[in-house]
Order: sequence, then structure tokens, then C-alpha cells
Amino acid sequence: MTTTVEVNPSLDVLVVEDENFQRLVLSDSLEANGLNVVAGAANAQSAMQLFYLHRPDVVTLDIDLGEGPTGIDIAYAMREKDPKVAIVVLTVIPDPRLLRPNLRTVPPNVVYLEKSHIGAQEAILNGIQEAIEMSRNPDSKRSLLSNEYQKKIPLPIHKLN
Repeated sequence: MTTTVEVNPSLDVLVVEDENFQRLVLSDSLEANGLNVVAGAANAQSAMQLFYLHRPDVVTLDIDLGEGPTGIDIAYAMREKDPKVAIVVLTVIPDPRLLRPNLRTVPPNVVYLEKSHIGAQEAILNGIQEAIEMSRNPDSKRSLLSNEYQKKIPLPIHKLN
């Protein structure tokens, strides 16, 4: 059973994804659901430029954008400039520490979704709705994660002999 998720069609969305195909598919899907995708970015520099230019209500971020800042770094920078921006992280990485062991945790009030756990576009729309609600209540200081990595469970380290 699929649930229809209603999001405000006047919301402006910035899609940050380094894979062109995934960025286009996500943008098309969001637009088909009535959202206004103002731009798409493939890296941190263009993401920040487009963020300043368009001042979106919602940003979807991939974590691994190749060399340079990560999606988490971008989330912190965007949140510093606009504390009310709703942020949804969409990634294949179940635990961001797998990308870089010393990577900062996901900022508070950010929705973190693993792409492999997203069975339908409703999951992304639900994530956007939840991110909007959390951005309107910044005192909640919580993150909606598709896993519980922020409990600081140590990653297993395997030493090679």
C-alpha cells in the first residue's frame, strides 16, 4: 500500500548529487510530485553557489561528492547560512564514517536516508516533509536516520598483517 504524501508545491529544492543520471532522475521525480527543482549541483562548490543564488527551502544532498568537501560539510555550511533550510541526505553509505573515519556527524534536524532503503518516491517525499518539520522546530536537535550510526558504535577495524 502506498501512501500519498502531500508537500507544498511552492517549495524550491536544490538537488546535490555527483552522478548525473541520479541527479536528473531525482529532479524529475521531485518535479513530477509538484516540487520546484531550482537547480542541480554535482559538487560542493557549485552546490554552495546555487544555494546562495536560489535560497532553496529544501536541499537533497549526497554525502560522497568526490574530492573535496562532503555532503555533510555542505549541510553544516548551508545550515550556518540558513538555519531554516530543510536538508535530506540521500546516500548509498550506511554509515558516513565509512567514507572518512573522522567525518563529522550528520547535523541536527537532518533526515538521512540510505538509497537502498528507499523503495518508492514516497519515502523521499516523506523525508522532505520530515526535514521541513524538523527545520521549523530547530530546538528538537534530532536527526532522522535510516540507521543508528550516531550512537557512536565503534567501527570494526581489521588490521592487515
